[in-house]
Amino acid sequence: MSEPLEQTFGFDRLPVGQKDQRVSDLMDLTGVRVAVTGGAGPNLGQAVVHRFAGLGAQVAVIDREQGPADAVAHDAAQRWNTRAAGFVADLTDAAECARVVAEIREAFGDIDVWVNNIGGGAGSFATMTAADIDRVVGTTLMTTLYATSAILPSMLARGKGVIINVSSEGSIVVNPTITLYSSCKSAVDGFTRNLAEEVGRRGVRVVGVRPGMMLGDGLLGFIKDPENHRDGLAAMSHSMQRVSIGRACLPEEVANMIVFLASPAGAYVHGTSVSVGGGMSS
Repeated sequence: MSEPLEQTFGFDRLPVGQKDQRVSDLMDLTGVRVAVTGGAGPNLGQAVVHRFAGLGAQVAVIDREQGPADAVAHDAAQRWNTRAAGFVADLTDAAECARVVAEIREAFGDIDVWVNNIGGGAGSFATMTAADIDRVVGTTLMTTLYATSAILPSMLARGKGVIINVSSEGSIVVNPTITLYSSCKSAVDGFTRNLAEEVGRRGVRVVGVRPGMMLGDGLLGFIKDPENHRDGLAAMSHSMQRVSIGRACLPEEVANMIVFLASPAGAYVHGTSVSVGGGMSS
């Protein structure tokens, strides 16, 4: 006997209350508990932390070093009058991921939104050593897998949660200056799609964001010191040639999409990676 149509269409899970709300109401994240990996990063990390904090969320800032994580958390808490705290972990280590998740949950309670935002590695694959390969894969892919593995059980136990994976336009646009990085981000896109299929009906939403050519404080440093950042500048220049909107973006513009997807306003976006690349094409 087939299931009732109400069950087929998920009537009991439709957010009917949204009909009478403004989008701005749906973007109020007061009390929502968020964790951002790479949160002290001078490009997207800090922008994401501040965007969430500005909407009222409580934010756990995760980074490799305690000082920068604490500084960003303090700045966000003071600026937006919310709660934020720094946590330190090497997320290329699965045991470290499990430890920091436990620490954050002890300090904040269950996490509602987890943002995987770590990656990097420019340069020709043909000249990379085995150590270079391990470093890029560990940073750009394994951090997302390990961190998600650590936070997912608590979300599944509650039957709710959002995981946002920061990918890259490089995952679908060929750029020979970042071959391995882009390949790892393609894997992140695939992980997003497949994990979404696995856990979506259990209450956990999984979605990705593909930033394009961002110009934050970190990348602006490349331009100011070109001799020591030739690989990074080559990747940036190659990417800019393919951006049809004709300009780079601010990290805050990518962070805008991340907080939208994390909010009730983005609740039906699932199992895909959303482009925020200014029309970048191959």
